[in-house]
Amino acid sequence: NRSSPATPFSDYQWETRNYAKNIDFSQVKKACLLMFGDSEDIHDIFDDIYKSDIPEAELTFNGTLTDFSNMKNLAASAEVKNTVFKVPDTNILLTDGKGSLNIENAKLHGTNLTATLKNSFGTNGSFSLGLAEDDFSFKLNVDIDADLSALQGTIDELVELPSLQEEFE
Repeated sequence: NRSSPATPFSDYQWETRNYAKNIDFSQVKKACLLMFGDSEDIHDIFDDIYKSDIPEAELTFNGTLTDFSNMKNLAASAEVKNTVFKVPDTNILLTDGKGSLNIENAKLHGTNLTATLKNSFGTNGSFSLGLAEDDFSFKLNVDIDADLSALQGTIDELVELPSLQEEFE
């Protein structure tokens, strides 16, 4: 007979660290959508990534089972290559993407990123994207070696100001 009630299973504190190699991207997508299915941001991210090779990744978590759905309790890192993805809210498809991805404190960061668009290349890329419901931050830096004549439709889609569009013609 105990003098205090047993701790409910849902209140146990969990601390996990998982490593994986040669990860199937489609399975990662399924797992994330199951865990964070209510998060519009998670849906948006995975809707825009069509393919990726993930040679290695690490996932850590610290909290209770109910904390598991809170991005602030999750940390992850992965190397990606051969990634095909769409720039959000556009019809721009990038290929041959590679680099390092990291989730920490409900922010997605990318470093050492490269990608190809037609005859143009982005290198030395980095980005930061807020994943929490109250964090709308986004920052992108990339060096671009572009064939502007082949990208006119893309420029028109990305640049809204007509005067700036004219500068690219």
